[in-house]
Amino acid sequence: MVTVLLYAGIGVGCLLVLGLVIWVSNRMLHSEEGSTGSIGNAFGNALEVFDPGQARARDELESHEKQGAVLPNAKDDEPPLKVDLRTGRVTIRRPHSES
Repeated sequence: MVTVLLYAGIGVGCLLVLGLVIWVSNRMLHSEEGSTGSIGNAFGNALEVFDPGQARARDELESHEKQGAVLPNAKDDEPPLKVDLRTGRVTIRRPHSES
Protein backbone atom coordinates (compact mmCIF):
# COMPACT_ATOMS: atom_id res chain seq x y z
CA MET A 1 0.00 0.00 0.00
CA VAL A 2 2.88 2.35 0.78
CA THR A 3 4.45 1.85 -2.64
CA VAL A 4 1.15 2.67 -4.37
CA LEU A 5 0.90 5.93 -2.43
CA LEU A 6 4.55 6.69 -3.17
CA TYR A 7 4.07 6.16 -6.92
CA ALA A 8 0.86 8.19 -6.86
CA GLY A 9 2.67 11.05 -5.12
CA ILE A 10 5.52 10.94 -7.62
CA GLY A 11 3.02 10.91 -10.49
CA VAL A 12 1.13 13.91 -9.12
CA GLY A 13 4.43 15.76 -8.57
CA CYS A 14 5.53 15.06 -12.15
CA LEU A 15 2.18 16.30 -13.48
CA LEU A 16 2.50 19.49 -11.45
CA VAL A 17 6.03 20.11 -12.74
CA LEU A 18 4.92 19.41 -16.31
CA GLY A 19 2.01 21.81 -15.94
CA LEU A 20 4.33 24.48 -14.56
CA VAL A 21 6.77 24.05 -17.45
CA ILE A 22 3.94 24.31 -20.00
CA TRP A 23 2.50 27.40 -18.30
CA VAL A 24 5.88 29.19 -18.08
CA SER A 25 6.82 28.39 -21.67
CA ASN A 26 3.40 29.57 -22.88
CA ARG A 27 3.87 32.88 -21.02
CA MET A 28 7.35 33.30 -22.52
CA LEU A 29 6.08 32.70 -26.04
CA HIS A 30 3.23 35.18 -25.72
CA SER A 31 5.03 37.89 -23.76
CA GLU A 32 6.22 41.13 -25.33
CA GLU A 33 9.62 40.97 -23.64
CA GLY A 34 11.09 38.45 -26.04
CA SER A 35 12.79 36.38 -23.36
CA THR A 36 12.88 33.22 -25.47
CA GLY A 37 16.35 34.10 -26.76
CA SER A 38 17.93 32.54 -23.71
CA ILE A 39 16.30 29.22 -24.57
CA GLY A 40 17.73 29.41 -28.07
CA ASN A 41 21.17 30.13 -26.64
CA ALA A 42 20.89 27.14 -24.34
CA PHE A 43 20.06 24.83 -27.25
CA GLY A 44 22.85 26.39 -29.33
CA ASN A 45 25.35 25.72 -26.55
CA ALA A 46 24.14 22.14 -26.28
CA LEU A 47 24.78 21.65 -30.01
CA GLU A 48 28.33 22.97 -29.58
CA VAL A 49 28.96 20.19 -27.07
CA PHE A 50 27.84 17.47 -29.45
CA ASP A 51 29.45 18.92 -32.62
CA PRO A 52 32.34 21.25 -31.73
CA GLY A 53 33.74 21.21 -35.28
CA GLN A 54 30.58 22.74 -36.68
CA ALA A 55 30.55 25.35 -33.92
CA ARG A 56 34.14 26.36 -34.71
CA ALA A 57 33.33 26.55 -38.44
CA ARG A 58 30.26 28.71 -37.74
CA ASP A 59 32.31 31.05 -35.54
CA GLU A 60 34.97 31.32 -38.25
CA LEU A 61 32.38 32.16 -40.90
CA GLU A 62 30.88 34.82 -38.63
CA SER A 63 34.30 36.38 -38.13
CA HIS A 64 34.81 36.49 -41.90
CA GLU A 65 31.47 38.23 -42.33
CA LYS A 66 32.47 40.93 -39.84
CA GLN A 67 35.91 41.38 -41.36
CA GLY A 68 36.41 44.70 -43.13
CA ALA A 69 38.28 45.30 -46.36
CA VAL A 70 41.68 46.96 -46.25
CA LEU A 71 41.48 50.22 -48.15
CA PRO A 72 44.35 52.41 -49.29
CA ASN A 73 44.80 55.85 -47.81
CA ALA A 74 42.65 58.38 -49.65
CA LYS A 75 45.44 61.00 -49.65
CA ASP A 76 47.89 58.83 -51.58
CA ASP A 77 47.07 58.75 -55.26
CA GLU A 78 50.00 56.55 -56.19
CA PRO A 79 52.02 54.11 -54.16
CA PRO A 80 55.37 55.34 -52.77
CA LEU A 81 57.25 52.57 -54.57
CA LYS A 82 57.58 52.22 -58.33
CA VAL A 83 59.12 48.99 -59.56
CA ASP A 84 60.59 48.73 -63.06
CA LEU A 85 61.13 45.06 -63.84
CA ARG A 86 62.92 45.66 -67.15
CA THR A 87 65.75 47.69 -65.67
CA GLY A 88 65.59 46.08 -62.22
CA ARG A 89 65.11 49.44 -60.52
CA VAL A 90 62.93 50.55 -57.64
CA THR A 91 62.08 54.23 -57.30
CA ILE A 92 60.91 55.53 -53.93
CA ARG A 93 59.23 58.90 -54.06
CA ARG A 94 59.76 61.35 -51.26
CA PRO A 95 56.82 62.40 -49.16
CA HIS A 96 55.50 65.84 -49.96
CA SER A 97 55.99 68.37 -47.22
CA GLU A 98 52.76 70.09 -46.34
CA SER A 99 53.66 73.62 -45.35
